[in-house]
Amino acid sequence: MKTEEISFIDEVRIDRRSLLASRDDKTLSIEPKVMDFIWVLGLQPQITWTRDELIDKIWGAEGGSDESLTRLASQARKCFRSLGIKRPLIKTVYRIGYRLDARIAEELSDERNASLKSGTARELYRPNWKIAVLNFESDLDAPAERYLVEGWSRDLTRLLSCVPQFFVAPYSSSSLFNLAVNTAAEISDGLDVEFIIAGTIRRFGQNVRLRVDLIDGKNGMLVWSERYDADLDDFFEVQAECTIAVSTAISTGLKLEAPPFKISSRPFNDEVYQLLQQAEKLRMRYSRTAAVKITRLLRDAVNIEPENAIALGQLAVQLSQNLVSQWSADRDETAQEASRLIQTAMRLDPQNPDVLSSAGIVSAMLHRPADAIKFLSMACSINPNDPHASAVLGWQICLLHNEPEGLELIEKAERMAPHHPRFGLWATYRGTACLFMLDYAQAVPICREAMLRTPNYYQPLLTSAWAELGAGNRDAALELIQEVARSDSPGVVSNFVSEMKQWSANSPNRRHCHDVLNGLLELSA
Repeated sequence: MKTEEISFIDEVRIDRRSLLASRDDKTLSIEPKVMDFIWVLGLQPQITWTRDELIDKIWGAEGGSDESLTRLASQARKCFRSLGIKRPLIKTVYRIGYRLDARIAEELSDERNASLKSGTARELYRPNWKIAVLNFESDLDAPAERYLVEGWSRDLTRLLSCVPQFFVAPYSSSSLFNLAVNTAAEISDGLDVEFIIAGTIRRFGQNVRLRVDLIDGKNGMLVWSERYDADLDDFFEVQAECTIAVSTAISTGLKLEAPPFKISSRPFNDEVYQLLQQAEKLRMRYSRTAAVKITRLLRDAVNIEPENAIALGQLAVQLSQNLVSQWSADRDETAQEASRLIQTAMRLDPQNPDVLSSAGIVSAMLHRPADAIKFLSMACSINPNDPHASAVLGWQICLLHNEPEGLELIEKAERMAPHHPRFGLWATYRGTACLFMLDYAQAVPICREAMLRTPNYYQPLLTSAWAELGAGNRDAALELIQEVARSDSPGVVSNFVSEMKQWSANSPNRRHCHDVLNGLLELSA
């Protein structure tokens, strides 16, 4: 957005000089400072502005306050809602600042518009795009080799997700589509993206050959293509090079000269990579048996490469989740090991968003919400497309600060990645978030939804019992507890109550939460 031009934020026309915002046949007058707030965010959409940066840009030497900035954000949101924009465009990044999640386009003069007739040229004036990375075609169909194909697509999705101007469809959704079955238009509509990345991958011993195609999702036209021939040891370097090339092909205005973050400082280890991809695949059908296998695979990876920060972080997360799921024989020992592993991972690669996300999730599982919020906020600022990090962050904000805004982050994850392996868990997060905030009326239907998403699992059942008892529905709570008692091991209710008490001990509403949880124990006696 340039100061001399009228611009569009999504479908809203913003005229800074006239202090007007309009959409269709409705026009609103905007306060000067509110307009300044909107305009500054629009200078760099999808980028988080700190509160101090915004205050400095808007008020300058005269100075502003946090309270005044919060009021501007509220007024700006009200403006967009009044113009019929239902999607929240202005996002609060907890304890950091604000971000504008919207498309920006300039209203060009007739002279400039004439010089930008091609669709490609017009794209240069839209600083954010939606992309999907499909699984590449390959002759590596044997299960022993398929991990390389899936790993490439997962990794490229993660890397491109860290380019601030991009929204990248989650791998769990994009992997359901295939250009051999679906047209580009069908994929574009199904994933709500503009560009599709596809291609082929071939392996010849220790060498790989990749062809990467960038396709216009609306018309199926090839926008850009490149071939890479590399030694397998250089696999990570090829990923970084491809990320830069794709970004540049979509918009030369990005001028990306380095990968969004340092993926690896070591040569590619084929055996470790295979173990990590096998663990990822098992998460798609998660169960206690899968958790045992994932733990074993990640231990094997760490034993081979003890300084692989990604593997260390993933093992720490899995151990902490085993702890919460009551799948750990020695709780204290498991918690200590998870803590040691994540500390080592953070020492090795403290700026990697995947490692930061792991650190945040482990902190959440080990009942350290302040640390969880810190690490997850950092992870989401680097990779705003990580749905699980967003969901856990929102959950922890509701827990520690009693702020319903955290629910928006969980709902964002659910909208972003409806096929994610943790999609069922996110409804439980929303339910417990409402319980921590004592909103039983909202918690009851959400917890019932969690039961449908994750059937035959004690956590959503007991979370629902907690909600029903808090809402005064004692008989419904008792029925749910009895259902758990019939299908699960003895002591599961007391262990659940103990776990929830540890989490809610960090809540401003801990006393009330503990009273209701004690009521669950009484019902189970």
